[in-house]
Amino acid sequence: MKVHVKRLNTASLARERFEEALKELDVAEAFLKEGLVRNAAGKAFQAWKAFLSYLALRNIDLLQGRY
Repeated sequence: MKVHVKRLNTASLARERFEEALKELDVAEAFLKEGLVRNAAGKAFQAWKAFLSYLALRNIDLLQGRY
């Protein structure tokens, strides 16, 4: 039985995560302007997670060697 492993396009995923981070920051900024501090903090955290995902995908070759 053969198992086919699908390769992910990490460059495309990284670009999407970076764009997601920018959009989350835009929403956080809008929330801050409206005085919605807790909502803004949540969106800023989501942006941080998306940015960390971007960094991990951009440096996946370094991570594969270590883990």
